[in-house]
Amino acid sequence: MDVATAKRRAKSVTNSKAGVDDLLAWCVKQQATPDTLHAILEGTGVYHEQATLALSDAGVTVSIVNPAQVKDFGRSLGVRTKTDGVDSLVLARYGALLSYN
Repeated sequence: MDVATAKRRAKSVTNSKAGVDDLLAWCVKQQATPDTLHAILEGTGVYHEQATLALSDAGVTVSIVNPAQVKDFGRSLGVRTKTDGVDSLVLARYGALLSYN
């Protein structure tokens, strides 16, 4: 989600280095370079680690957030549906409202 314009574009990739490379290539096609991106990832045990490292190595700013807080935030918006698309939108909005410095 481009929080500056509220435009939403979606891309599903595997949770692997190749998947992150595919995601970054797609972002460049969307005219977003790694240095302009801010990835908000839920801290989910070891599952976020590979993506965090690959994104960070590529120059993307990465923030790890508490999944329970994101879930509560989604509930506060009235979100009850649980799909990857809905989850990613809630996560993007959560990240946009917080200050990560």
